[in-house]
Amino acid sequence: MEDNNRYALLNEGEDQKAATEAITEALEEMVELINKRYQDPSVKVERNQVGYCFYGNLHWGSIGEKRLTGDEIIDLHIANAIENIQIVADDYPDAAIGDTMTDELIANHVDELMEAEPIMHNVLLNRG
Repeated sequence: MEDNNRYALLNEGEDQKAATEAITEALEEMVELINKRYQDPSVKVERNQVGYCFYGNLHWGSIGEKRLTGDEIIDLHIANAIENIQIVADDYPDAAIGDTMTDELIANHVDELMEAEPIMHNVLLNRG
């Protein structure tokens, strides 16, 4: 039985479990660091902006999209997580990172971890 990748639609290839674990680890690390940042009362970024900026930079970053939350530290954590996920994409091309639906699933997991409602990146997932 093949391991499923919770983020990829096709789930083809032998490395899906490893890809899923690597993506999940990058997201959990990012959210842990961002949640520590939220302990500073001066942080005014809405929690749903993290997933919004993350998705925009993951999916559209290759064509110059650069969404910023307005908090340099949070933006740095987002950029680092995306860099780690790009390494996963290179190591596991069957993970389908860059595909709109895959990127939406990854961003939705960010929203779940952030306990936030998604903004704008549920276009394909919300189609009936």
